[in-house]
This record gives sequence, C-alpha cells and structure tokens, in this order.
Amino acid sequence: EMTEQGVAGLAGQVEQGALAFDSRLSKIRKASASMRTSQVLIMNSKGLVQSFRATTCSANIMAVAEEGGDAQLGWGYSSGRYLREVDFSAVGSDAARRATQMLGARRTKSARCLVLLDPSVSAGFLSVFSSMLSAESVQKGRSLLKGKIGERVIHESLTVVDDGLYPKGPGRRPVDDEGTAVRKNILIKEGVLEGFLYDTHSANRDGVNSTGNALRGGPSGIPSVGTICMFFLPTSNNLPKNKLFSGLNKGLYVTDAMGVHTINPVSGDYSIGVSGLWYEEGSPQHPVKEALIAGNVLDLFRSVVSIGDDLTFFGPMGSPSLLLGPVDLSA
Repeated sequence: EMTEQGVAGLAGQVEQGALAFDSRLSKIRKASASMRTSQVLIMNSKGLVQSFRATTCSANIMAVAEEGGDAQLGWGYSSGRYLREVDFSAVGSDAARRATQMLGARRTKSARCLVLLDPSVSAGFLSVFSSMLSAESVQKGRSLLKGKIGERVIHESLTVVDDGLYPKGPGRRPVDDEGTAVRKNILIKEGVLEGFLYDTHSANRDGVNSTGNALRGGPSGIPSVGTICMFFLPTSNNLPKNKLFSGLNKGLYVTDAMGVHTINPVSGDYSIGVSGLWYEEGSPQHPVKEALIAGNVLDLFRSVVSIGDDLTFFGPMGSPSLLLGPVDLSA
C-alpha cells in the first residue's frame, strides 16, 4: 500500500527529473503522480459473476524552458499497472527535453518530405484510426473501412492488434465490461483488414461473437465498443530510433501534433498542425513550429519507410516511431 506522502514523493521525483535535466528549465506548471487500486465486479441477470482486481499508476508533468526571451512548453507522461513499470524521473527529463529542444523554433518552408512520427504522435493517429475499426462505426456507416475486409488497407509491414492480455499493456484485464473474456484480436494483419471489434450488441447484429471489447463509462453506463490495448505489433524488422533518424535525409521529426482528433473517420482526410525538429542527412538542424501536414490517413499508413523498436503506450494505445512519407508539409 502507498501512502499520500509516498505518492507525493513520486511526484517530487518527476519534478526533480525535469529540473536536473537543463538549467534553462524555468518553471514546472504541473508535476503529478497517482496510484489507484480497484476491485471490479461484473454481474448480470443470467447468473454471470466475474471479478478482478486492477492497479494503475501514472505520472505526468508540464515544464517550461526559457532562453533569450523565448519560452517553450514540454510534457511528459507514463502509465502502467505497477510502480516498476513507470520511471518517474524519466518522465520529468522527457518533458524537459521536449521543452528545451524547441527553444528558438521557427516556421519552415513548404515541402514534400519524409516525416518521422514520435510514438506519442503515431499513437494519436492510431487512436483515431481505432474508431474506424469499431463494428459500431461500421454498422452506422461511419468508417472508411466498411466493406474492405480482405483488402490491403495499410502498409504490409504494419499489423494492428487489440490484445487485452498483452503483458506490457497498461489496461490489461481478464474480461470486458460485459464479462466476456478478452483476447488477442488481430484486426489488420500485414496490412490486410481481418475484422472489427465487437461488443455483444454489435456482434448480434452481424451474427458473430463478441471480441471482448465492451466498455462502460462507469457503473451506470451502457456498454459500447472500445479498445482495451491496441498497438502496432512489434516485429524483428523494427529498427533502433537512431537508424530511423539516419533515414531522415530531409524531413521533419514530428514531436507534437494538434487536431489529430479532427481526422474524418469516413473519408480519412486530415489537416493538422505539427511541430518538431527539421533534419538533414540524419542530423537535427533547427526546431520547427506552426507547420501543417495534410492528406489521407490510409495513404499515410501505406507510406511506411521504417518502423522503430520503441513501442510506447499512451493509455490504451501503443505505437513505435514511424518513418513515413513523403507527405505534404506546409508552412
């Protein structure tokens, strides 16, 4: 059991991790740590009784770096089922790195170039993409993947799974909120669409079995299809991040994206603001702000050049770094 003082000490580790990283760190807007233990009991009128105990812990921080009148904000976040899965000091240093590397950011010229998506950014794209893999969305005509089972929809190097039993998944659990056993669902295998996520209601409509993906917003909530632990399945071909940087001859390492949630789930079209670091010949040149990338999410995931070996989870979504493109980058 962890006391309030113990959790406060963990938050202190997060803050110190940021402040010790660089003298240009001027302030900490927020540094927090949390732990939660819950006992889940699921019962229904047909005699179903399922229960399990779950623990979660997380850390997050917002840090500000200043130099020469310029101020930049950086964030850090990590979560897991157990304390050993979260490096609290590293969360702070990650926020400090994100803030300091953006000092002196400027706008760049429009170009058609490669982009390297940080795991936090590619996980954001996957989060939006996950709604298109919901059977509810398909049945309501709100998914561009409707009618595409058996077709290659993204690059052959990508396999998308939702695996509620994945050992490294922060949200792993034995059953969903209807008491159905969770399992490893292969949704896209080597680029080919294999199927969708179901709860009992959507499964009955299609005459299939639930995939164990019923989730509620709370005890009184109505179950609906949701993701438990969705990620790009790692393979032996994934590369260290330094190898991805070496492949970035002229392009943008995207460390932050704004408006990913605005991607149209029916057409897949997007136009979002991005910032990051401009690279040439595998080396960083200068930080970039207020850029824009636009296109179609399926085309984006079809344009994979290389995949990193740094699978990272952000809530129920996990992704490695992805080197993609070329894409249209606008100033």
